[in-house]
Amino acid sequence: MNKTFFKILQYSLIGAICMTPFFSKAADTSYDTMFTLTSYYSAEQGQVAFARGGYTAELILQGKGTHGASGEEVFAGMIAAPGSYEFGTVIELEGLGVFKISDRGGAIVEAGVLDLAKHDRLDIWMGHGEAGLARALDFGVQHLSATVYPKGTPHPPISFDLEEQPAPLGRLRPYESEHHLDMRAQFEDYGLTVQYVQEHLLELGYFHGTPTGYFGPVTKRALQIFINEMGLDESSEEVSATTIAYLLAAIATEKQTILDDYIYSDNTNVHLISTAQRTLRGLGYYRGRTHGVYDANFANAVIRLQQQYKLVADSSSLGAGNIGPKTLAALNDAHYKMRVRQTANTNIDMQRVNDSIKQSDIYVGQFLESGWQGKEVEKLQRLLKKLGYFTADINGVFGPATKAGVIAFQLDEGIIESAQERYAGYIGTDTLKALRTKARLGAFSAMRSFGVSVL
Repeated sequence: MNKTFFKILQYSLIGAICMTPFFSKAADTSYDTMFTLTSYYSAEQGQVAFARGGYTAELILQGKGTHGASGEEVFAGMIAAPGSYEFGTVIELEGLGVFKISDRGGAIVEAGVLDLAKHDRLDIWMGHGEAGLARALDFGVQHLSATVYPKGTPHPPISFDLEEQPAPLGRLRPYESEHHLDMRAQFEDYGLTVQYVQEHLLELGYFHGTPTGYFGPVTKRALQIFINEMGLDESSEEVSATTIAYLLAAIATEKQTILDDYIYSDNTNVHLISTAQRTLRGLGYYRGRTHGVYDANFANAVIRLQQQYKLVADSSSLGAGNIGPKTLAALNDAHYKMRVRQTANTNIDMQRVNDSIKQSDIYVGQFLESGWQGKEVEKLQRLLKKLGYFTADINGVFGPATKAGVIAFQLDEGIIESAQERYAGYIGTDTLKALRTKARLGAFSAMRSFGVSVL
C-alpha cells in the first residue's frame, strides 16, 4: 500500500476514533489548560486562491463550511475540538476570545496523537471565502493558555470578532491558481478578487487610491463609471463574468489615435478620408464605399457619431459633419470601445470554455505530488497525454512516469530550470495554472474550429 495513502487512511481512522467521545473530559467546574491552535474556513466558488488548488479539493479538506458537526450553522467563535470534549463546551483563549465547541475534524485530536503534540488541538473557524482563507493562513499554529467551561457550567458570553483578525491578502498570492475570468465579488466583500478588480480599475484610471481588497462605496462608484462607459447592463454591486471580461479586455486594448489630422468639408486628402470611412464603417456609422471623397454620405456618418456623443443636435449645428478635436476624440473613444467589446466577447467565449473544462476529465482540480492516487491523478495523466508528456497507461497513480511527464512540462513552460529543483514534479500553483491554461486554450481552439458543440 502507498505510504502517503496509508498515512491518510491512518489519520482518517484515528480522526474518526477521536471524534467519538470514548473518554469525556466533562467536569463540574471550569479548569485551566493549554491548547495547540490552528484554523480553518469555509470556501466559496469564485475564489482566486485555494489552499488545495481548487474548490472541490477545498471542500474535502475544510468540509462544506455551512454547519459544524453539531449541526449548528457556522459562526464567529465556533471551534472544532477532539471528540472527548462535548459540543457546547466553552473555551476562553487568552487574548483571543471566548469560543464554543460545535465542530470536529479528522486531524483535530488529543495530545500525543498524529503529531505527538504536547497539547490537545483546537481548530478555529475564520470565516468565509478569501478573507477567511487569509485569516487562517495568517493565524498559523499557536499555543495559548485557556480556561475550559464544561457544558452546563457558568461561562462568559461567546465573543470573537473576525474583523479584528488580520487578513493580509498577500498571504493568498502563493495559492492563486484560478484564472481571472473566474473572479466574482459582491458589494462589501473583502478578498483578493476585489483587490484585483481595484488594481484593474486603477490601471484604467477609474479608481483612485490604494487597492485594499474591500468592496466599498468607492469601488462601487468606480465600477459603475466603468460599466456605464462600456455600455454594459450590469449592476455595480457585484463583479460578474461579463464585467471581468470587459475589465481584462480594456486593459489589454491599447488606445490609438485613428487620424493624424482633422477633416473638414473642403478636405481632399484621400488617405485621411478613406481611413475615417473605414473606421466609421467598422463602428456602424458609415455604409458607403471607401473612396476617399468627402461627400454627403460621409458627412452624415460623422453627424451620427457626433449625435451619439452629444456634440451636435443635427446637420445645421456648428461643426456638424466635420472631424475636429472633439469629434476626433469621440471617434478614437468609439473605436477603442469597439475593440474592447470584441476582445471582451472573446474573453466571454473563453469563460464558457473554462466552465466547460471544469466539468471535463482533463481539469486538474488540486495540488498533487508523487505517491498520490485517485481521480485527480487520472485527470492529470489524461491532460499530460493530450499534451504529449505522458505515454504510459492511465492508472490514477502518481508514480515515476507521471512525475517525469510533469517535470518535462515544467521545463518546457519555464516553471523550473532543472529536474533537480525542490518542486520539480510537484503540481503547485504555477504548474496548476499552466496546465489549466493549456486545457482551456486547447478547448477554445477546438470551439473556434468546430463550434460550441465540441464543449
